[in-house]
Amino acid sequence: VQARINEVKLIGSFFQSRISGDVKLLDETAKLDIVKKIPESNLIQYDLKGVSKDHEYERRALAKLILNSTEFQAIRFSLPNGDMYLLEPYENQLKLKDRNFAFRDWHVGAITTLKPYVSEVFQSQATGEKAIAVSIPVFSREGNFNGLWGGLLFPKLFVQQMQSLDLDDQRIIIIDHKGNTVVDSQDYTANPTKNFENLQSYQLSRINHIGYVDENMNGVTM
Repeated sequence: VQARINEVKLIGSFFQSRISGDVKLLDETAKLDIVKKIPESNLIQYDLKGVSKDHEYERRALAKLILNSTEFQAIRFSLPNGDMYLLEPYENQLKLKDRNFAFRDWHVGAITTLKPYVSEVFQSQATGEKAIAVSIPVFSREGNFNGLWGGLLFPKLFVQQMQSLDLDDQRIIIIDHKGNTVVDSQDYTANPTKNFENLQSYQLSRINHIGYVDENMNGVTM
């Protein structure tokens, strides 16, 4: 049993290490002047779900640089009220269905804590894929809250790594802080609404308990 616990801890550490450097880079770039400057909200064109591709050249250039050097699949800047300001790749910005995202967990969590925040898993409007958002609050030199600098990760990068593991008959499920499925080794297409918050193992993990517990899932004891 201890061997399996160690294996799960190793897998968890592996996935964490895959993204921790990217999150740190996003946090560091949020402190740059080109990100911290006051956004020109008057430039927002609501039919474009943000500013046009011809505006905010420096912010967009930085976003593209981050996309080319990290696991992030999209980089965004949104306003304190939840309005999307810019999104790269730009074609993804044009595919958005909403212009305001104050309802998203990545917005609510970040403006509530005013600290870096990793969201629950959700379905991306631009691509239709499962996604996890990282949000970094941005403050001006005077300490005013100017918006959120964020990135989007697709769990498919975890899928690719999990498929390379020799799991035999083991089932490994990665869930977010609200109990939603991020990756399921037995169902790589698992819908993000599949929720495990009622499992005892999930409840124990919320209080940083490390160990094992038998669970009954679909009539099977695991």
